[in-house]
Amino acid sequence: MGGAGLSDTELDELASFLEVGLVPPPNPNVQGDAEGIARGAELFEERCASCHVDGGSDGLLHDVGTGTDEEEERG
Repeated sequence: MGGAGLSDTELDELASFLEVGLVPPPNPNVQGDAEGIARGAELFEERCASCHVDGGSDGLLHDVGTGTDEEEERG
């Protein structure tokens, strides 16, 4: 492939970007409502955690009742 590689400055800049440049921006929908966050965690544990654990799911399709009437008719 050739090329001279990256300079020390470029390597430092790349390392800096990888450390802080990939951090997502703050979520504007999170208000820091401790009570709401606690309630959400409780609801997740009661209704979701049995299938959605460790960042995944059980791989099955479940009707959780969130579709519109039209979506429900289409299946």
